[in-house]
Amino acid sequence: MQQASSAAPQLSYRGVLVIRLDHADAFRTV
Repeated sequence: MQQASSAAPQLSYRGVLVIRLDHADAFRTV
């Protein structure tokens, strides 16, 4: 977790959050 945050904090935060939100949103959108 620390390595990813150090390498790409924005990508990690946005990637993990966006991916998780995308999955939940996909279910609600469908």
